[in-house]
Amino acid sequence: WMTSILPEKGREVRFDIKYNKKYIASYIDLKGYETRPNSVIEHTVQSLLGAKEIELINEYQDNLNIKKLDLIVNFGNLYFIVKPMWYVLDYLYKFTNNFGYSIILLTVLIRLVFFPLNQYSMKSMGRMKKISPQLENLKARFKDDKTQLQKEMLKLYRENGINPAASCLPIIIMIPFFFGIYKLLLIDSAMRHAPFMWIWQDLSAKDPSSLFNLFGLLPFSVPGFLEIGILPVLMGATMHLQMRLSPQPGGGGDMAKMQKQIFMFMPLVLTVILAPFAAGLVLYWCATNVLTIVQQAIINRTIKVKDY
Repeated sequence: WMTSILPEKGREVRFDIKYNKKYIASYIDLKGYETRPNSVIEHTVQSLLGAKEIELINEYQDNLNIKKLDLIVNFGNLYFIVKPMWYVLDYLYKFTNNFGYSIILLTVLIRLVFFPLNQYSMKSMGRMKKISPQLENLKARFKDDKTQLQKEMLKLYRENGINPAASCLPIIIMIPFFFGIYKLLLIDSAMRHAPFMWIWQDLSAKDPSSLFNLFGLLPFSVPGFLEIGILPVLMGATMHLQMRLSPQPGGGGDMAKMQKQIFMFMPLVLTVILAPFAAGLVLYWCATNVLTIVQQAIINRTIKVKDY
């Protein structure tokens, strides 16, 4: 929401805002106006009040010739990514007339744009998962000879065309876009009271169902902190499946055991953390996880590695 006052261009003005029982704002023109007998002076101060509707703010920016008025919407440091994505999301919303479908389609489009990078990263992860038993075998054979172990591991990677760091670079490139769409869904007022389907009639509110009364099948309500809805549960389940398709930490040391425990509990922790978030945001994470699972599962089925 915004409350803005737009004085005449070229005027020196001052605004005083008092925070007491009520918000009191004073507008003072520092230059003043010179009047003559029987003269009339007109002084216009425009004001914009209401929701931060990006399309409407863009119109004001053009019609009133106010530079950078769109910055009243907090696009953040990723402005150059978030603003173009808003145009795409707005077009999809007008096309589908359903904000939930628009979020899913936008997620699909982003995955398509980064398909080559995703494919490259996931193939590397798929190969790493396929050779995990061979890596474990090498670690057992050369547990007392770290130098030879490194040589044998590099040989295994080379024979199977694996670069252990190959899966990291695409992810680093895509992170700003993941945060960008997350930021976009936080600030876009179009999601307010936007229905999706079934029980999700306001994507800006948290999922209205709860796991602890079997999503409404049991005739009692639960406390707010226990309201973990269908979408958060789906998000956690798909994240767990996604992690199972990825290569797991190997070895038998304490560090490896701790990493495995983190992998095990991360979906559960994120499910609880994201439960109070807007349903539209959780829907985006679910859609991203499902697309990742499908792509990774197909790659894992087609990858072949050499026996060692």
